[in-house]
Amino acid sequence: NDWTEMKFILDNDTLYVPCKLSDLMDYGYKLKDSDVIGDIVKPNYTAQLILYKDNGLAITVLAQNRTSSSLRIEALDVSSIKMSKEDIGFYTSNSKYNKENLPELILFGGITWDIRYEHLAERFGSEFYMREKSNGDYVSTFEKLAKTLVITTNNYKDIKEVHMSIDLDFKD
Repeated sequence: NDWTEMKFILDNDTLYVPCKLSDLMDYGYKLKDSDVIGDIVKPNYTAQLILYKDNGLAITVLAQNRTSSSLRIEALDVSSIKMSKEDIGFYTSNSKYNKENLPELILFGGITWDIRYEHLAERFGSEFYMREKSNGDYVSTFEKLAKTLVITTNNYKDIKEVHMSIDLDFKD
């Protein structure tokens, strides 16, 4: 029920930040364009990577080598995970999931795909702020110290995107 736990469930997998890239690979995610980044990552390197599953799930992560040594790619720290409805089914053919057939999604407090802004406001009041984008989408942002959770919806309902991130270098 607490958004600061920085986790959500997507198709029975609990995704959380921070984590290691290997944690996501253990769930069956594959690295799109793995030949671009390679198996060994240089020190102090940060990359935005797309991970996907054959069933159509896709996420975008911010992965970092925060050490002064080269690391295998699966050892990278993940400080951000973004799941967008638009990416579901995009990276595979004949996928189980797509924009019409969505996987299970559960956020804190039982929030799921068809959330309404009124529900957020009623339940979480001053914990978040909301702004309207020029295309009519609403962006609800929860922030506390180094943690951020952003839920983007179509107008006042229906999740389009969930993005959670943490500043791994934040010092309290």
